[in-house]
Amino acid sequence: MAVVIVCGALLALTAVGLVRWRDEVFVAPPPPPVDAGARVRARHYLWWVQVVLATGLLCGPLVMGLGGRLAMRLLGATGGDAAQGRLTEADEVVGEITVGGTIGFIVFIGLLSGLVMTLLWFAVRRYLPARWIGGLVFGAALLVVFGTRLEPLRPGNEDFDLVGPWWLAIAAFSALALGFGVSLAVVSARVSRWLPLVGRDRRSLAYGSLLVLVIMFPFGLAALVAGLAYVFGGRAVDRSRAWLTGPVALRTARLAIGAVVLVAAPGFVIAIGDLVGRGP
Repeated sequence: MAVVIVCGALLALTAVGLVRWRDEVFVAPPPPPVDAGARVRARHYLWWVQVVLATGLLCGPLVMGLGGRLAMRLLGATGGDAAQGRLTEADEVVGEITVGGTIGFIVFIGLLSGLVMTLLWFAVRRYLPARWIGGLVFGAALLVVFGTRLEPLRPGNEDFDLVGPWWLAIAAFSALALGFGVSLAVVSARVSRWLPLVGRDRRSLAYGSLLVLVIMFPFGLAALVAGLAYVFGGRAVDRSRAWLTGPVALRTARLAIGAVVLVAAPGFVIAIGDLVGRGP
């Protein structure tokens, strides 16, 4: 019970922060001049890496991790007496919320999956509506494209025959996806307005969290390779950035995002239909 209370309190504080900062607008530092040196370009690149990392480290564990854990507890509690003590597909015991299991869920689902989704958010952020509305659209797209194909609403998951009811599972995980999208938009905007370029400002101490990338090898290696390309890519990088922020890329990206969601929508509807009626 103590674990549930702590998770609920942290999630509630996160919700309060999202409501308070809902009108924040993402503000990035001006791109380096064409003739900028490696030091200037490196500072600009490190700012982006830190904003992405901070957003992922906050939103993933706090929203996807804690929120997902509480949703599972809610479904377990509403599964009835027959479900208590039985094993889920992941070999978890229904009705038990342990500290170790919660930490593992937050790390592997909240942190790692959250960072992947955060990278995807930053890849498409500029092509979505501003402020929290863009995050809401992103969360809905995640739900339609991935929600029933990977997790958490995968129809083949036998847990939906054990816990439930079905409508609560759909409502809880849909709200979680939408909330995660909103959190990405709000938190990234808040961090962008707070974080300076690395320098003598005391807030630059926040860049110390980049050391996390040392132990998160795949993410760290990708960040290093991308950083070298950005710092020493020169005009080629600048031309690519100019095209990606241009009107043609804007229209193309929006059409592509819409097409992906439309193609995935029928499968999503069918999968949701398969979940209807399932549960204890």
